[in-house]
Amino acid sequence: MQDFDAQITHTTLFMLQYNILATVKRFENYETFGELFRKAQQESLEKTINERIWLIIIGIVEELAIIFEADTELIMEKLIADNQQIKKYLNLQRYMQAT
Repeated sequence: MQDFDAQITHTTLFMLQYNILATVKRFENYETFGELFRKAQQESLEKTINERIWLIIIGIVEELAIIFEADTELIMEKLIADNQQIKKYLNLQRYMQAT
């Protein structure tokens, strides 16, 4: 990261994560601190990958909308409304973000 604000944000989030993990370790001694950190790191990595995939999908839809001279939002609504698998995935994502 070259943006100073992004570096501050990253450091702050990292410190918050450390504090949360330290608190969890204090209440649950049966799991090592390293294992808690690896789990939290893996979850944050997965969210980052999911966000990147969604950005790629949105970019593709936007390019298709330009090619076919259509409205991007309308295409996204039709894709989501007509596809049960995408609906399930979106509901799962909302559930995971709430927890």
